[in-house]
Amino acid sequence: MAFGTGGLATLSAVLAAIVAPVSPVATTPPTTAAQPSPAATPISVQRPIRYVQLAPGQTPPPGARVIDAKAPKPITVVTLLPAPAPRTVVVRTTQSGRIVP
Repeated sequence: MAFGTGGLATLSAVLAAIVAPVSPVATTPPTTAAQPSPAATPISVQRPIRYVQLAPGQTPPPGARVIDAKAPKPITVVTLLPAPAPRTVVVRTTQSGRIVP
């Protein structure tokens, strides 16, 4: 009866650990003089590229790169080359494992 009660208590603890959500632990390491503060760390942000079609008579904004709509589209050419034929390599050895030339 003691084993049954202990088993139920263990099963209950395991199920509670699986089902219960994990609470996040918010700890911040102490900032020292050797470590830069998070506000001083440079962050690079990549801005999305927006393509806009200009109406006749409109001019692009300063610094904008203009792509001619009549220019040919770039073409990617893929050339497949056959692989070289595998060569058969014969290695002759003695019974002790020494390679015979």
